[in-house]
Amino acid sequence: MTNGARYVHLSIDDTFQSLFDLAMMRGSSLADHPTLGFLHRLHERFGACITLYVFQEVNGRSLWELPAYLMDLFAETPWLRLAFHATSEATHAPGCRLAPDRMARAVQETHEAIARFAGPAAVDATFRLHRFAGPRAALTPDPPEGWRVVLTPDDDRAEVYDMTPRERNLLAAQTEFFDEVHRLAFLPSLRRFECDAQPERTIEAWWSRMDEQEPQLPVACVFTHEQHLSDPVVQDRIERAMMTATAAGARPVFPSSLVRHERGDHA
Repeated sequence: MTNGARYVHLSIDDTFQSLFDLAMMRGSSLADHPTLGFLHRLHERFGACITLYVFQEVNGRSLWELPAYLMDLFAETPWLRLAFHATSEATHAPGCRLAPDRMARAVQETHEAIARFAGPAAVDATFRLHRFAGPRAALTPDPPEGWRVVLTPDDDRAEVYDMTPRERNLLAAQTEFFDEVHRLAFLPSLRRFECDAQPERTIEAWWSRMDEQEPQLPVACVFTHEQHLSDPVVQDRIERAMMTATAAGARPVFPSSLVRHERGDHA
């Protein structure tokens, strides 16, 4: 771990509806949104860096329908980024493998849609994929000579990222795992907030593991889902986790920025 540094990153999975709600509030700020406003307050209080992992389409609606005037809002919030999660909630069923070319197209189309309404700077290069099953070649970094950060699930889905039993055991025992062949940096996700009543203990236990292992990417990756973000219980857990991280000296970060710095390559 570089100079004893600690970092924290928050992501929101399954994001879609909140963006359309925001589009209906033309003339308002992000802070006025019922759930995204909570994220705004987290940033004001803790400096949080947050990524919204989005579906490209849900129930016949598409990100391509979002208006370009949202770009002004996202230009004012560089601490908030968006990235591909899945084409749709039903696209990547468990056990359904995706070919690299199909995966690349899905990511490109979604990120182009994000850039259209939020601006290119709002696109996050770090992957957190919804029920992904497929070859690691599908996760190739862009540019190819760079590194791709991949946030793994907080459960033990056997199909994810084609990890061998040995690799899964390594990731379970460590706080990071590097695939030098495919140039992928895997970071574990801590337990999702909707299932963790004691996030302070989870964060503190993670710091203890990092102190022992001195990883290159000392990040606590915490997350919840859009459908739980309005829950006061979940909001309280997120705030408590961020308080614990801040008290330990953790700095907010986008993992893609950190891997670019630590590995000496493009993210």
